[in-house]
Amino acid sequence: MTMSPEGRFVYSDSEIYCNNLAFVLTGPSLKYLCAVLNSTLVTWFMTNTAVTTGMGLIEWVGFSVSRIPIPEVDADEHPPFTQLVDRIVEAKAADANAVTLDWEREIDRLVYDLYGLTEEEIAVVEARVERT
Repeated sequence: MTMSPEGRFVYSDSEIYCNNLAFVLTGPSLKYLCAVLNSTLVTWFMTNTAVTTGMGLIEWVGFSVSRIPIPEVDADEHPPFTQLVDRIVEAKAADANAVTLDWEREIDRLVYDLYGLTEEEIAVVEARVERT
């Protein structure tokens, strides 16, 4: 993924192939990472720090994504994130057009808490990022 208005990170436990415009992340805590990287807060962060096209598209390239400050939390704090990612993955596997906004908003709330945002800060983030 190179240019998009928001993160398009996908969790997969099957073998997949991609072209040179996509990146593959490996390692532990991938569902937690997927949840955080797809959050509204990370989209806001990238909108304000990464190179953009000037037309609302963010360049989601390795050097920009690697600068996202991902909080390291104990594995016992991952289940709320991973369970929501599992629900979204299952819903999308059953129906690619499944509406998962409620679960995505739950992830956003978890991410806001993770970073310690106040309600005022959350309002600023949400006012500047339109979810599609």
